[in-house]
Amino acid sequence: MLKFNEIQEAYDYVAFCNPGEAAAYVGKEQGRVVLIPSEMAADDQEIQAAYREIEEGEWLQIPDKYDLGLGKELVFRFAAGRLSGPEQDKVERIFSHRGAYGNWKDFLCERGLLQEWYDFSEQAEVEALKDWLDFNQVTYEDENGNVVTPSPKEW
Repeated sequence: MLKFNEIQEAYDYVAFCNPGEAAAYVGKEQGRVVLIPSEMAADDQEIQAAYREIEEGEWLQIPDKYDLGLGKELVFRFAAGRLSGPEQDKVERIFSHRGAYGNWKDFLCERGLLQEWYDFSEQAEVEALKDWLDFNQVTYEDENGNVVTPSPKEW
């Protein structure tokens, strides 16, 4: 049985790498996660062995934060709910330049909102991953040991 924390760890692994460097797959029938390591972390044999593991059966690639709408969209959602209009304008300016996330964190520190951002971001990540699992009809065990069966798709 797939465990949500394993799926979340795989998501975090891929998120830690640069886009396209690594991947992670969920095997619906196999009930497990397979990581495809980056070339920086593994040699060609290890990478090919990981790909061989996902040759048979149904495997879903775990999405990245951009696929889940957890990039700039999440920043702007947070800003809309917690910042004044002029501060939201400043956030938009921050994200129109290089180094945006570093500047964003500095901006939040100045306002005492960094931990609130981390909590908001983590909760959004969990919700988005669970929505993705439900959408893809993946059964898993949640953080409390409860089996979560996806709701039937309506056609």
